[in-house]
Amino acid sequence: MIQSLGFLDGKYSHNDPPKKLLDHLIGVLEIAKDINNFHKLNADIENIALTHDIAKSHESFQNHLNGRQIRFEHSEPSAFFLLNITKDILQSEIVRMHHSKIRNLQEVNTFWNSENIYSNFIKIREFTGQDFELLSKQDIKRLTFQFFLRKLNIKDWLNFKTAYSILITADRFDASNAGKINFETPKLDNQKLIKYISQIPENALSKWRQEVRKETIKNVEEKVKNPGIYTLTLPTGAGKTLIGLEVASMISKRFNLNTIVYVLPFISIVEQNSFVAKNIFEKAQEDHHLVDLGKNTEEMTNLERFISSFRYWIDPVIITTFAKFWETLYSPYSNDTMNFHRLKDAIVILDEPQSLDSKFWSGFGRTLEFLSKEYGTFFILMTATQPKMANGIEIAPPVEIPYSRHIYKIVQGKKRIEDLEAFLDFKDSGLMVFNTRKSALKAYKLFNKKSKGKTFFLSTWIIPVERRKKLKEIKKLEMNNEPRTLFSTQVVEAGVDLDFDWAFRDIGPMDSIVQVAGRCNRNMRRSNGKITIASLINENERTFASSVYGQVLISKTEEVLSHFEEFSEKEIPKILSEYYRKVSEAISQDGPWYHIEKGEWGYYENLFEERRESLVFVDIDGTIEDALYELNEMDKNIENLSKRKQIWKNLQNYAINVPQEYMETWNRNINGFILDDSIPAVEEFQPGIWIIRKSGIGKVYMPDTGFVPPQEDDVDD
Repeated sequence: MIQSLGFLDGKYSHNDPPKKLLDHLIGVLEIAKDINNFHKLNADIENIALTHDIAKSHESFQNHLNGRQIRFEHSEPSAFFLLNITKDILQSEIVRMHHSKIRNLQEVNTFWNSENIYSNFIKIREFTGQDFELLSKQDIKRLTFQFFLRKLNIKDWLNFKTAYSILITADRFDASNAGKINFETPKLDNQKLIKYISQIPENALSKWRQEVRKETIKNVEEKVKNPGIYTLTLPTGAGKTLIGLEVASMISKRFNLNTIVYVLPFISIVEQNSFVAKNIFEKAQEDHHLVDLGKNTEEMTNLERFISSFRYWIDPVIITTFAKFWETLYSPYSNDTMNFHRLKDAIVILDEPQSLDSKFWSGFGRTLEFLSKEYGTFFILMTATQPKMANGIEIAPPVEIPYSRHIYKIVQGKKRIEDLEAFLDFKDSGLMVFNTRKSALKAYKLFNKKSKGKTFFLSTWIIPVERRKKLKEIKKLEMNNEPRTLFSTQVVEAGVDLDFDWAFRDIGPMDSIVQVAGRCNRNMRRSNGKITIASLINENERTFASSVYGQVLISKTEEVLSHFEEFSEKEIPKILSEYYRKVSEAISQDGPWYHIEKGEWGYYENLFEERRESLVFVDIDGTIEDALYELNEMDKNIENLSKRKQIWKNLQNYAINVPQEYMETWNRNINGFILDDSIPAVEEFQPGIWIIRKSGIGKVYMPDTGFVPPQEDDVDD
């Protein structure tokens, strides 16, 4: 049909390299069909694919491609063209929004019922020709009236988002000239698995881990019958990562699934678990905003540029973050939806799901239930501290650690950081976890000289590239059984494979306390470890916990701990169960799911609360400023998209987030009296984006502790 449209002859969709519009439309259709077929989707995509860019045939757009300073928005007239053919408003809405975002149904209704809709509609003759047959004004009124009489539901949202996801992916893929998408299914290499297991150092828990693994695999064979939600609840140190990946491979093979998606809370453990996955699967893809393909943009293939630019999940095994998974599920923005169709006939491992804000638990659980039913998706919620998120079938055996690895000691009353010396002896290797960056930094300055062995400090005020180096060094000391002490914020809590003799945790949610405990005597290197818990206050008598967590989480933690002065690891399941019950009863549930159910398809709420902080680049090696200027001077066109994103990813390794007022204070303190042409140590590169130059290293940013809060500030972060 589309080949017969004469107005497409000689028209182009892109200009670097030149691509004919007809070739692009047909190319998008072919890729969309491949996605549809591989994932066994029934999305009605053909007309959408063939018309999504059809208004690029307009003379104004062609002039734009030829370098003239003319803007022509092609999505809306393309949507009108599709409506004229199919009389389908939802399909037309997909085309209208394919460069922006999904809208709330009320907004969709307002647009298609607006008074000037027909005067804009008839403008499609500007590119089709005056003889092109159009719907009448009455036809359009009747179509919109009939359509919005219908009550759209959550299944309509799923169908819409599926088709939207396929179109966006196919469109961007073809525009990138990346060829065909060669999908593959997960393939675990048994020889690699055996070799990897054989290389894991033996310790007191090795035999127990092997038994847990065998029992879990047996349970999977017996209990996993259909798509649905499953739980894998095992203590820290049980080898959940390897068990989870092996179980996912079994289920994938048995049910002919297309994709394994392993979801984790932090980039540091995405990197850690990607290493495991790449060692046992033929193909696995690490996905986060700092991932480095190890090539310059010029050295990349078109496919690699596409993956780098859009973070598309092209491999059969994906290791990604909760932030990206949340975005894939709920974000209405076009490029964010590209991986949504990859969840069809997939198995998704959610490692440490309790890291989600508790107000989202119910809605998130209902989303998983819905997708398991409609998309045939298997979900495994894997943690030592299983929250009450959804009703799942437990596939782990009823096990507990054969020996209690540690005891918890509760310090009564409120304490100051200076008081820690009274109940911590700082012997052997220790981990101290604080609720804020400033409290962790204060403790480090007070006690690092009293600690045994080498001391380390970790927080998000240290640039990512340095954080990774520190974690590797700590692990090396651990393997050599050398003493070390780590002062840290919550950045070290979940999934980081470290082991210490003792630990301290400022009061936090009960599951966070247990996660810290999982780093204490993790591998039974000693008979018993000790976790000390205290509620720390600042100079204003306010707890540090209150500035980070909601009152409900802390109060419920204090309630369940009020019965104890100390307790053992074996009592944790009962304590956690009581804690989660209290939290579920106290917190009202919210989140994207409930808005989508009400037709607010364009609603979005970030997984993590956005703090009003500035982005600060630390030019620790003298290369960052040049990269920033290169990025700033590049044209913001599609031809430079891949290179710009690659530069930005590299820059993120040297970036931290700091309150704007802190940077302004440093700017006044350091630069206020500069009278010559000296380059300032701190400078606002763009509004909200700062650079700390090499001359600021050692004052504004310390190599061992990261960003230094200005002395005049007395407000905690």
